[in-house]
Amino acid sequence: SVTKEPELPPLSPEEIQQKLISVAIEAKSADAAEQVATLDALKESGDLRLWGVSQAPTFKATNIGQLQREYGLDAITLGLAAEDSLDELKAALFAVTAFSSIMAVLSGVVVGGNAGATLTYLFAVLPIIFLGVGSTAPGLISAVIEVGKTRLDPKYGERRIKHEAAHFLMGYLCGVPIQGYDVDGALPEVTLYDTRKGALTRAPMDMRLTRDEANGLSVVAMSGAVAEVNAMGDAKGGQQDLELLNKILQRVDPPLSPDQMQQQTRWAAAEAARLLKTHDGAYQSLVGALEQKCSVAECIAKLETAKQA
Repeated sequence: SVTKEPELPPLSPEEIQQKLISVAIEAKSADAAEQVATLDALKESGDLRLWGVSQAPTFKATNIGQLQREYGLDAITLGLAAEDSLDELKAALFAVTAFSSIMAVLSGVVVGGNAGATLTYLFAVLPIIFLGVGSTAPGLISAVIEVGKTRLDPKYGERRIKHEAAHFLMGYLCGVPIQGYDVDGALPEVTLYDTRKGALTRAPMDMRLTRDEANGLSVVAMSGAVAEVNAMGDAKGGQQDLELLNKILQRVDPPLSPDQMQQQTRWAAAEAARLLKTHDGAYQSLVGALEQKCSVAECIAKLETAKQA
């Protein structure tokens, strides 16, 4: 069922923005706990309506059929299909092998001498290095491939903004503070803390998460890929989102079984799709704010005062 949103606050976007600036919400030195305390206080006073409204969404078993039927999502559109990743790794290995072979031959023919022999040797071991990295850190190879695919996409800019806006909004709805926000590059980049407590920097056994905490964070993790599918028909950043989700689920106490993790992934995608639909006005307003490279305070003010369909 669709949750009815709270009434719009009496404050204008400018007034909300001013309140956020007055409590130094833009300060990069503010840690997760400080941000949460500040925004919780503004929510308690009635100045903010959407902060943390979905902090602990209720898990509901979701099968593949429901995900496809109700939200048009599956492993392929979300960019999570294992077969696709394997094919990409095979193609990457072929490309590396072909490149190293050509360069090794050219080094011996064109450069010649000791320098040519050295270059030939270096190029010859490239495929071995690639295989070594792939066997010990396959996620690193996948990430590089994903970045290459994404950067070659003519709609990369549009994808990136919609992806980032979804993470920003879901993080805000689930009460997850912002770790970094950069508008100095070609495109805005939003980085959220892994949890309301901060980054997951310690070993899994030293920083555990409750199921309620993991539920909210799971939705945040999957929201970027879901937003891409909604807007573009497929997702290019799904693997990174899945890696973040796995990082979260490995810390749940009590531990989740592999089957429970798969169920959590499906549910998180469905819940992200539902929340994006429920808060479409806030989402579209936030997309526009990121396109304009607005500040964090401006982004929050815009999403807080957006009218919903």
